[in-house]
Amino acid sequence: MATRMSAVTFVLSLTASVIAAPSDTKPQKKNKVTKKIQKDQRKDGRSRKRKPSVKRSSRRSTRNPKNLAVKAMKMVIEDAEFVDMTFEEFTEWLARRTRANVVVRWNVLKELGIERDHAIALKRRDIAVRELLVLVFRQVTEALPAMELAAKADGNILMISTRKDINAKRMTRVYDIKNLLISIPHFTGSKIEDIDIGDNDNFRIRNPRLKEKGRTPNAEAQHLIDLITRHVEPLSWKINGGKGTIRYYKGRLVVYNSLEVHQQLGGVVVRASGAETRG
Repeated sequence: MATRMSAVTFVLSLTASVIAAPSDTKPQKKNKVTKKIQKDQRKDGRSRKRKPSVKRSSRRSTRNPKNLAVKAMKMVIEDAEFVDMTFEEFTEWLARRTRANVVVRWNVLKELGIERDHAIALKRRDIAVRELLVLVFRQVTEALPAMELAAKADGNILMISTRKDINAKRMTRVYDIKNLLISIPHFTGSKIEDIDIGDNDNFRIRNPRLKEKGRTPNAEAQHLIDLITRHVEPLSWKINGGKGTIRYYKGRLVVYNSLEVHQQLGGVVVRASGAETRG
């Protein structure tokens, strides 16, 4: 009996020692490889939540193109046919076809007797927009011979109004004319009596004539200014009684005048009378 009790006591004491004994095994430290894997997993999880980035090329492609109105003036329409179309519907068609921002000064036109619902009937093939506008303007102002409509193109905006309204606002623009100030000197040819026979029977020119100097850049610029003020809207310049000014400064012309004048100097202007000038 004593032997059994001692055996039980031994087993219990052994079990208690096993349960109470502290573990000899220490927790393993995370090595560098494990830490890097966990860090990459966290980064991967955050990156999945982010919105996909947009490439720069795609952002650039969505930008609006420039000078749509200026390009529209030179656009050729293969088949332009308008039957019972109103003037307002024509301007809307023009905006869709050219993608330009067509702005019509309806309040100005209405005061002068031009309505939105004026009927237009026209059929043309292979016609430029600037020529098409001239024909439409003539139909709209047929009962108003003193009225003169005009269209101006500035960047992406194509404005339609009266010529007087368009020219009411003046602006300053600078034009680089360095390439136009090249002066070609005049050479004076030699006469037959200036030719002589020198040593070894070679021809030579006796008393060669000096070349004449050309005009200075300032003189060339003034000549260009005189041409502009005589032929480009002469009455709009201050020298002729108007308000526009033009002056030369270091290879550039500084021009203060209406947009119509600026278009004639460097673009296209369309009037109801059909007059058109290219820069």
